[in-house]
Amino acid sequence: MPGNAKRYDLLEILTIALTATICGAKICSDFADFAADREDLFREFLRLENGVPSHDAFSRVFRLLDPTAFARYFGLFVDGLGSAGKGVIAIDGKTLWRSFDDAPRAHGSVENGLHWVLDVAFEEDRARNHKDHGSETLTTLRKLALNILNRARPKISPGRIRKRAGWSNDFARPIIGQIR
Repeated sequence: MPGNAKRYDLLEILTIALTATICGAKICSDFADFAADREDLFREFLRLENGVPSHDAFSRVFRLLDPTAFARYFGLFVDGLGSAGKGVIAIDGKTLWRSFDDAPRAHGSVENGLHWVLDVAFEEDRARNHKDHGSETLTTLRKLALNILNRARPKISPGRIRKRAGWSNDFARPIIGQIR
């Protein structure tokens, strides 16, 4: 590999990015900062053989991933949620997409409603990751995070869950447990 580039496990990068998104991260540099600050937590269930990924590693992955393949395969990953046992919620792909469809329908348009939720909860319109496939793949990641947030603690707003998960490892652990 050229320069000081390191190899990272793709599933670990995606797990960190999804966890960071759930806990309030919005862009690739946030993912890297979150990973560095919570490295001890991630080492409880990830190997991190080459340490935590840099913001460049996160950015490169999300720019280069094919958005359609990412949505399909990450959906399959989500299909397996809950197979680890008690306290883990099982979410199938149809339920995942149906849950996105149901909430916005009440506001008139599925696409506009979901966009509104993503913009309010994740400030998606302010994201600056427009190079290559970055914006499409990170939108998929945000949709997955929103689904997990909505199911994790249904009586608490996603924004409040994100804050509390960002502040406390103990609050974040059961949410993170869903994505192992």
